Amino acid sequence: MAKPEQLYDKDFYAWTLDQAAVLRQLPPTDGVDLGHLAEEIEDLGSERLHAVTSNLVHLLAHLLKAAFSRNPQVLSHWRSECVAFQRNARVRYSNSMRQHIDLADLFSDARRAAMADFADAGEPVPPLPSTCPIPLAELLERDFNFDAALERLRVATH
Repeated sequence: MAKPEQLYDKDFYAWTLDQAAVLRQLPPTDGVDLGHLAEEIEDLGSERLHAVTSNLVHLLAHLLKAAFSRNPQVLSHWRSECVAFQRNARVRYSNSMRQHIDLADLFSDARRAAMADFADAGEPVPPLPSTCPIPLAELLERDFNFDAALERLRVATH
């Protein structure tokens, strides 16, 4: 097993869960609120996980809009937004989060957001894929390919 300081650098989310568990096993100490301290450390990990999932929802929603919008003038804006959301998710992600990320649920949220944006923009809501055709690992790649992701979404509706 990795030392705590190594785990901190390698997988911050796993470190927060591990350290919270260790704190909960320590005997009570005067002046140290171990229970709340453990909760706060867990919350740091939860916030990191939330940042990843939130960025993934935004990434997927923007990919859907870019793939299916009838307005080509917004494509460059959505491309730059996707680059930012993808990077934010990628740099915060750690392997131990995988078991806590439900890509189907995130895609459902992204799909609803994209449909609302189409309606708000006065565009007809196009048929969108019902399931995410892009694996999580691909969404988190350093060399994420925006155009390939758009094509996978388009092909998934046929």
